[in-house]
Amino acid sequence: MESEIIEKVSKILESRKVTTREEVVRIVLRVAFDVLGYKIDDFCEKFDEISCSFIDLPISIKNLHFSDELEIDGIKFYRLHTVFPSKKDIEIAHEEFLKSKKLLDNLETMRKVTDKFFKGYNGYGKFFRVYSGKSKYGVFYSIIDDLYEDFETHRKISKSFDGEYVVCVVTERKVEPFLKFFRSMSEKIKRTGIKVWVIDPESESLDPFIGYPKDLELIKGFRNPKIASIINSLWRVNVEKVD
Repeated sequence: MESEIIEKVSKILESRKVTTREEVVRIVLRVAFDVLGYKIDDFCEKFDEISCSFIDLPISIKNLHFSDELEIDGIKFYRLHTVFPSKKDIEIAHEEFLKSKKLLDNLETMRKVTDKFFKGYNGYGKFFRVYSGKSKYGVFYSIIDDLYEDFETHRKISKSFDGEYVVCVVTERKVEPFLKFFRSMSEKIKRTGIKVWVIDPESESLDPFIGYPKDLELIKGFRNPKIASIINSLWRVNVEKVD
């Protein structure tokens, strides 16, 4: 299991000359979920060790090792020892750092928001949170770009989960990532039955993006309960304007 996760993370990072600790943690989370599915929380004890192995001390011959530290504007980047990154490489790493930091900094708040939403349900799990009550829900926390990239992972896991499957994504500064996602992925998502909801960490609120819970009592917990219906009827017309 560890070897498979390390090998897949290395595969994702092999085209990169520089990364950040935050990005590595986010990629390990994505890959571990792909490998372990909703049993990912059994992996908690190994999570930090594997994440650190790409920067601090390799634990496998399959580890890529970004051993050399490079600090720019207070952000610590890590590069492969044998290469020096270009300006473009740094820009890409910085963009991925911002995405990763936003997710990782807000994971605890996102869990808090879903705990509040599923009031009256029993909840457990850190990375994949399961809520049991009138119905059963499994919740994974992500960003909209990763949901796009990892659709097949979520489709696979949702098929084996004996309940309703939800991906909660954190808000973005711009609406374009959501418009693009809706244009290209909404029909696929709907066919799988996966729900996609959006969490605003600042207001600690939750909105539906694609799909509603079968437990209709839960709908009143959304900040804007009708937003998914509005998106479906209006954005679908306008989304063709977005490249």
